[in-house]
Amino acid sequence: EGRLRQALQLERRAARLLGDPVFSPLALLFPNYPDGAGLPTGAALQERLSELAEALHNTNSRPVDPPVDMDFSACSPSSRLLRSSFPGVSRQARNDVFAELETYETDELYLAFWTPEVMFGGYFGQQRDRQVASDQLLLIGVVATALALMAVMTRSAFVAAMGMLGIVLSAGGAFFIYRVFVSSWFGILNGFAFFLLLGIGCDDVFVLA
Repeated sequence: EGRLRQALQLERRAARLLGDPVFSPLALLFPNYPDGAGLPTGAALQERLSELAEALHNTNSRPVDPPVDMDFSACSPSSRLLRSSFPGVSRQARNDVFAELETYETDELYLAFWTPEVMFGGYFGQQRDRQVASDQLLLIGVVATALALMAVMTRSAFVAAMGMLGIVLSAGGAFFIYRVFVSSWFGILNGFAFFLLLGIGCDDVFVLA
């Protein structure tokens, strides 16, 4: 309830610069929207969320940029995303507005503004890149652990180091050939190939040793 009221407050702040939103999922929850009075609380709010989730989940044609998470359903009536659509503005005005309200973050809520053309390639791309950067630390831990285990099992730090070097070089070569001759798209599933190469490479080192 508190987060919904905070979201409404922030949306009203944006509306003073962008104009009233063309569509807002908050209008489905606040009976007196844009006034915050009358919001259901407790069990009534949960029942209202379940009703909306079931209605959206049963929609035959889901929008390309839905106002809530794609898995928002009666079985999972929670969403980390609430998307309001604002009317179009000129590029200069849009840049000025976005410079002022690009992000707004609290302990419980993150508000972002983006245009349709950069919705997926820009905002979500940045979020993905941040996550990948943080996960690289885990990847370093995986490689270090595999290297240590190979050194213990083969009783040779040199063999383990050369085996890991071969794995890394093969992964880098495969990535280079893929990007140059196959496709510039590199999805999440493509990243799993490194772990497959790591497993096969470690196994080969044990056999050769």
